[in-house]
Amino acid sequence: GGGGAPPRGRRGFNIVVPVHLLGGALPPGTEIGNKIGALVARVPGSGATSAPDRLAAVHSSLSAGKGSPAPLLGWLACKFFSDWMPTSVASTAMRRSAAGSVAVVSNIRSRGKPMHWNGRPVASIMGFVPLTPGVPIGITVTSYGGEVTLGLNADRRAVPDPDLFLKWVLEEYGRLSEEAGIRRKKQVE
Repeated sequence: GGGGAPPRGRRGFNIVVPVHLLGGALPPGTEIGNKIGALVARVPGSGATSAPDRLAAVHSSLSAGKGSPAPLLGWLACKFFSDWMPTSVASTAMRRSAAGSVAVVSNIRSRGKPMHWNGRPVASIMGFVPLTPGVPIGITVTSYGGEVTLGLNADRRAVPDPDLFLKWVLEEYGRLSEEAGIRRKKQVE
């Protein structure tokens, strides 16, 4: 990665947040299918106030969106457009529904206990967000085995240096943690 500082002064921006319509838990015998809706949330940028205020604003925006019909309506609209409309119309609808969002940000929580695949323990997992029309950055925050992993999928025109971008994300996390008084484990680069 190169040097440089992240862009500053933006008061806020929109992000797309996927929401599992079944609450993230599947009853026995239920297949996951594609029951993922989405909402657009407004989050504060670097021009906003203190870390606790930024965290509270993000929490408020996400809580309001997740408690609304937006994720279900988004899923229904996406299903309609993808099943019944030509690809060009579906892509335009997806781009417009993203409301100028700069990224899709998704958290992927694992169960609290270790997982196994074909009798072997799973050492780590990594989330992935496919890029949707009009949204150039996909970020996953995955927790498993007591560790948190960041995943990035980005259009090179929006993020020419992915390592530098992730460095900025980790630096902001450090600032937020410090200002909010959150103790953290040692950071691994």
